[in-house]
Formats: sequence, C-alpha cells, structure tokens
Amino acid sequence: MKDAFPPRTDEQHRQLGEEYRNLSNPTARKNFVKAYATRFTQLSRLPYFDIVSQVVVDPMHNLFLGTFFTLHTRPQYCLLAVPGLVKTHFYQIWVQNKILRPNHELRRLHELLPEFTIPVSCGKLPTDIGMPSGGSLTADQWLLLVTVYGPIVIPQLWQSCLSQTADKETLNDRIKIIARQEAEKNADSNRQAANAEALKAAKVLGKEALAAEKARIAQEKAEADQAKKVERERVKEAKKKEKVRVAAEKRAQRQNGKGKNVPSKEQDTSIDHNEEHRHVDGDEDDTDLKFKLHHRDPANFLKLSRALRFLMKHVISDRNIEQADQLIREYCAELIPTYQLLQGSDPLGNEVSEIMLKASSEERGTVAGLAALSRDLEDMSSDVGMVYGLSPRRQRRTMSLETYELLARTISLLSPSTPVHCRYRHPVVPNSIPLDREALFFDYVVVHGKRYYASRSVGSKSSSLVQVTLPSLDSSTTRIAYGEILEIIQFDQDIRHTNESMWFARVRWFKKWSGERESIWDTCESVGVRLWELEEYETQDTQLPSLIPPGWIGGQLALKTIVIGGSARSKVWATISLAKVRHHLIII
Repeated sequence: MKDAFPPRTDEQHRQLGEEYRNLSNPTARKNFVKAYATRFTQLSRLPYFDIVSQVVVDPMHNLFLGTFFTLHTRPQYCLLAVPGLVKTHFYQIWVQNKILRPNHELRRLHELLPEFTIPVSCGKLPTDIGMPSGGSLTADQWLLLVTVYGPIVIPQLWQSCLSQTADKETLNDRIKIIARQEAEKNADSNRQAANAEALKAAKVLGKEALAAEKARIAQEKAEADQAKKVERERVKEAKKKEKVRVAAEKRAQRQNGKGKNVPSKEQDTSIDHNEEHRHVDGDEDDTDLKFKLHHRDPANFLKLSRALRFLMKHVISDRNIEQADQLIREYCAELIPTYQLLQGSDPLGNEVSEIMLKASSEERGTVAGLAALSRDLEDMSSDVGMVYGLSPRRQRRTMSLETYELLARTISLLSPSTPVHCRYRHPVVPNSIPLDREALFFDYVVVHGKRYYASRSVGSKSSSLVQVTLPSLDSSTTRIAYGEILEIIQFDQDIRHTNESMWFARVRWFKKWSGERESIWDTCESVGVRLWELEEYETQDTQLPSLIPPGWIGGQLALKTIVIGGSARSKVWATISLAKVRHHLIII
C-alpha cells in the first residue's frame, strides 16, 4: 500500500478543473468526475488560494455521515473521498453486505441496545438501527455508535452469535471455502485465458470459425452457470432439511420432559446460529461466506473507536493526533484483508474498496431523533458555558444517619484543626463542634456545562453514573474512580467561621470485576470500557471518599449488563466513559 495515495498539487488540480469546465457533454463530465473526483470550482479563479492545502476537511461527513470530497484526488487514491468511516463500516459493510443479517445478528443487536443506561442528554440510537424503519442516523448518533454503544455491544454481539466452541470449526470452514474459491477463481482465470487464445486463433481462420468458437464458449458458460445454480439449490435444500431435523429433535426433547437441558435463550441463539451456517455434506453455498462474522472484526472496530475518542476530546494534543492517525491507518489496513477473507475478493479487496468509494448522496443528514432531542434543549441551553451551578429545585431535610456520619468523618479529614462530632455521639476531643443534621438536597449539579443528577432525588441513575478525578493529598497526581451519585448536598453550618457553605456529592463506587473474561475486553479498556461486579459497590472503609466536592466530577458514564467469562458465564456491569477529557478540576 506504499505510495497508494500520491498527493496532488494545486497546479495539477487547477488543470483538471479546467479540463472539466471545457467538457460540454454531461456524460463526459460525469465520467470525468468518476475518474478524477474533480469539478471546476470558482475558487480556482483566486490566484492566492491553494485548492489543495487551504481546504478544510469537514469532520462530520468525513468521519460519520459520509460524502464525496471532490477537491483532492482520484477516489482510488484519496481516503477523504470515501463515505464516513463509521457509516461505511456499520451500514455499507455490515448491513448492506449482510454481515449482520436482519433476522439473526441484526435482530440480536436490536435486543442489546435498549439495555443501555445512558444520560438523556446524550440521546439514544434507534432500536431498529440498520433497518429501513430505523431511518438515517445523524452524525451525533454515528458518534454514539462508535464511541459509546459499539465498544460494549459489538464484542458482546460477536460472542453471542459466534460461540467460542464453534470458533475453530468456523475458521476451518472459512479456510476450506477460501481455498475452494481460490481454486475456482484460478480455474476461471485459466479458462478465460484459454478462451482468449482460442478466439484469437479462430479469428485468423475466418468469421465462421470465430462464430463457432464464440458459440462454444457461450455454451460452456451456460452449462457452468447451470451447474452452479443446481448446486446452490441442492445445498439450500439440504440446509432446510437439516434445520427441520434439528427443530424436530428439540420438540421431541421438550415433549419427553427433557426441556431442563435445553440451553438458555442466549446460548440457544449462538447454537442455532452456528448450526444454520455449518456445512452440510461438506459443502456450502458461496454466498454463505457473506453472512459470517469475522473474529478479528471487533478488535479492528475498537481501533476506529479509540481514534475517534482521541479526535473528539475537548483539548487535543499533537500526540493525540499522531495516535489517531496511526490507529486509522491500522484500521484501514486491517479492514480490507478482513473482508477479503469473508468475501473471497481479490488481493486488493476490490469489493470492499467499491463499497468504501460508493457515494451515498441520498443520505446527507437526518432529523431522526429530533423529538427526543428537543425535549431537553430548553433545559440544556441554560447549562451551556456554565462552569459550576446547582439546580433551582432544592429541599431542606434531615440527613440519613449514614450520610450524617460520612459528613462528620469527611469534615474531620478536611479540617483536622476543627474537630466535629455527630450530636448523638459523645465528643472524643475537647472543643469538638456538634454538627447540625439538616442540609439542602439538590436534584442536580452542573459541572462544565453537564448536568449530573442525584439518583435518590430523581429516582433514576441514568444521569448519575460518573467518572471522578480524585487528586492526591498533595494534589501532585490524580486517579480516576467510577460510581453513582446518590445525593448532592449543601451544608450551611459555619464551623470554620468563614461564613461559607460546603457542598458535597455522595458517591457509591463500583467494585472492580476481577474474574475470568475474554481477551477482547482487555482491548476494550483502551477505549474506556471498564468491567464491574454486578450491583456490587465498594465498602466505605476503602480509600475512596464517599463524599466529594462536585467539582471533581469529570464526566458521565453509560452502563450495560453483559455476560462474560468463557465457560464460567457471569453477569457483570460494563461502563464506558462519555467524558471529553479536561485537564483541570473545579476547586470550590
């Protein structure tokens, strides 16, 4: 692939633009654009404007929605001339090429999407994504897919639809199919070369000999096509009989009271999927290869996800750009051989290349999801640009005993020179101040323009899951912790004689999962995915503080329950950070 994308100079592009302008035939202009991805632009009349280096790439279309970018070079030479990377991978490769089939993998994906816990302000993906009823996605939704939903759902989808026990068998099947297809392709190439030589020889003998040779070639082609058609029908019929046989066996098991040994729904999906695609009598239809998932695909998709998470940061460094560039290069280099394996295409991956270069002019953006978004616009607009703020809705009430004791412990740590104690306890040191038990409770706090809700106040945790930046005692280093905001309180007792209130967010911290897991989840960590014990939290005697200043909150989380662990299947929580990294805390 070295030198596959030669740069074009301003002079070359201006020359091509002039050639386009001098074409008067619409068909000729259309063919010219196909060949060179260039039209005439009025900007070329500005002598000081460099058409190549002074053009700004539109990241929304380049990365997400997709459109032809016609100002640089030939489509086959320029990566910017392809549809958006995310849309290309999911829709034009996975969906249109039936890698995710509507009644199998895509349906399983639709079942996984509603199980996400995600802040309302982030929006949601349509639960029938990839189907006509799901509509066209916005750039924000493609971003959600690749950076939030995808890193958790895609590995889970691959695991549930391509069981580990079938991986080796499936891979061996693919290798056999590819070898057979390569042999058939080589035979076709040899036959075409022989036919070309035969036609060349017949042409010397005269028109009658040439016509006879053409008729012979046409007859052979028709017979070969008919043989392939018959073989496809035979394989199709054999598969149908196999499915009927398996279904009959399952019915017999249930009728005989052996239903307790029938696999669970999740396991059953995986087993049925592999039975449906297993060879029958050692053979398989060529088109079946398009319906299979590739075991390397999730890891490659995560490279794209990680690259876009770098590019979407609030503050991006040269190092981030270099990392994103390298990841996208690795992603693209892996994409073609991956689908060359799946589709049996030629060494340059022509079919995938055509998909990537196919214009999608009918889908330039959409108002899908506008209704859901508009419900939050009025509230969210007031938060934009706000560094720190509290909800106008508040309630003064008595703290629970647990919160009250946590407050006393926290204040003692923050102000060791001002001892305090709970009113129902005896002071352990002289001059200890008894703490009031009343406080103001808020529905939410705004930090850097984002709302974080207290789950106990609003009755939902969708916007209460957070990552928190915890500074060390000397503030020289920080670490990241993850949990759920339970309460947001303001304590007004002036124990430090500063005439100032104190604000705290009470957080319960997730408990890290340390059990068995598949290796793909190690790769997922690079894009911010973390695994936690299901509905388990750290105890209060850990080194993580239960009450923190709200300004330490660094971003929201999305959460989903998944099943991992190979043979010992376990349910765990998986979270992914929604934060666009900032480099400072709010000190209050």
